[in-house]
Amino acid sequence: MSESSHIDSSEPVQDVTPGYTEWKYLTTSKHFWRTQLFVMGGKVPASDVLAAITANNQTVEEAAAFWGYPVGAIEEVLAYCEANKELLAREDAEALRLSKTWGVGTCAYS
Repeated sequence: MSESSHIDSSEPVQDVTPGYTEWKYLTTSKHFWRTQLFVMGGKVPASDVLAAITANNQTVEEAAAFWGYPVGAIEEVLAYCEANKELLAREDAEALRLSKTWGVGTCAYS
């Protein structure tokens, strides 16, 4: 992603998924550039939950136990992430771009 194609924080949140008219467990956040939905009651973006589920090869029930969320919350996260792949990919690219500008991943001793 080029420097000029960073995410516009005024971009509307994409929270419409077939079969869902209202999210029960997901909500917007006041994050300064992320527009994806976060799990209610915490500061966890939906994509972080999905990443952990994928990395740990967890079932919905295992993920619910791990995070301390109801099974319905995990199912909602999975549905949301599936429906918003483009948004999540743009945010991943933006996180990588920002990490390079903040010096994350560089060693001060090299």
